[in-house]
Amino acid sequence: MINTVCIVDDDEKYAQILKQRIEQEPSWAVSNIKNNAYSALELAQHHGIDIIIMDIQLPDGSGVDLVQKLKPQMQNTHFIMNTSFEHDENIFESLKAGASGYIIKTDSNEKIIEALNDVMSGGAPMSAGVAKKVIQYFSDPSRNSKKLEVLSQKENEILEILSKGYLYKEIATLQKVTIDTIKKHCSNIYKKLHVNNRTEAINIYLER
Repeated sequence: MINTVCIVDDDEKYAQILKQRIEQEPSWAVSNIKNNAYSALELAQHHGIDIIIMDIQLPDGSGVDLVQKLKPQMQNTHFIMNTSFEHDENIFESLKAGASGYIIKTDSNEKIIEALNDVMSGGAPMSAGVAKKVIQYFSDPSRNSKKLEVLSQKENEILEILSKGYLYKEIATLQKVTIDTIKKHCSNIYKKLHVNNRTEAINIYLER
């Protein structure tokens, strides 16, 4: 069985070298190379792509944003982020967007092939440096407190009231503003905390 890979990377030379290495493996074939975010959006129309190796830094957009857009349309496709950087924000934003793994361009070709096979086996490959950061993140008891730092004073105040079980209408009365204003604040809170609803936001607040 041949597994198909697509490479999204603006470095054409690197993409071609990566393609040649992958295709040395009898069970792998590279079906597409895309050099920018705009052309990569076309991949949603292609069926049967097993893995997309996604560069994070593209000339016309973010690889993380691309994963967020493509993943809902490509449920059976795995995404592996491939970049020169190990910044915390990129790591966690990529994983939240739906990436299955995160590798660094300085990784050996063998490690990249290993990552492809790992993903197809249900694994989540990460470079050693990335894995270390992930472990540090989840072992940090103050991580929820740090998350709350992105909120404004007003947003923290509203989240505290939310945690006490008040409804939007009741919070609007307490704050002497319209319910639409409260809804807007809550929407901003959820967006900044990367959660989908009040329950998830309250859990972060209570576990700080």
